[in-house]
Amino acid sequence: MNQLQKFISYAALAVAQVLAPDIALAHGDADKPLFVTQGGVDAGNCQERLAPCGSIGYALKVAGKGGQIRVAHGTYAIENIEDLFHMISGVIDVQGGFRREGRFATSMASQSILTGVPFEYRELLRGRGFNVIADRKGIDGPAAAEAEKMMDLHAQLKSSLPETPCVGGSANGLPCDSVNLLSHVGFVDVSARPAAGTDVWGFVDLNTGREYAIAGYDIGTAVFDVTDAENPEEVGFVDGRPANWRDMKVFRDHVFVVADGA
Repeated sequence: MNQLQKFISYAALAVAQVLAPDIALAHGDADKPLFVTQGGVDAGNCQERLAPCGSIGYALKVAGKGGQIRVAHGTYAIENIEDLFHMISGVIDVQGGFRREGRFATSMASQSILTGVPFEYRELLRGRGFNVIADRKGIDGPAAAEAEKMMDLHAQLKSSLPETPCVGGSANGLPCDSVNLLSHVGFVDVSARPAAGTDVWGFVDLNTGREYAIAGYDIGTAVFDVTDAENPEEVGFVDGRPANWRDMKVFRDHVFVVADGA
């Protein structure tokens, strides 16, 4: 396995384990919002306003990369740590407070109520149209500690990390499985200062033998020279319209970039 393959393999592993530890998110129609309302039915793709699903957890399972979920007023239970992580990290755009009347046309009509959420996330979620009800499950259960651990991991990925071997399933605090961390470029060290990452792809220049990683962000696409994988170097950033998800693929000597909803 060459340096680029190692870089891509670790990036894919880290993204998969941090963003979705136990659920696989589909990649489809991410520009179309999913709808959730109390009394809805957890079936189908939740993309019809008149046939919404009934739980935030189900909507998260069928949401696409960079997906959008619109939650009507009502009361909803958050029952597992992964769902809570997706909501508080912003990995998926989940907004509450929509009024089902008028086909979800009015945003923030009234707050959607959440149970099972640690109270310290109340203000964060309030800005997204939710009101957190303090219940003993959210305060005393393992949810608070586990959610904090996952948020710490999410924050750690925003900073650059050096070469670290995988020991005991961890490399510099990141989960790993028989793959060493060669390097990690955090958002703060990308020239355009993106707020979120989306996908990563690779390219080998057959003329020079140099290896490159192509990384998608919410505001554009960066190219990194990873020939020396322990010391990656940004060689260019291509601005793009803001988007929830950006994908890159290489064909011959061209890279093609597409963005959802942009």
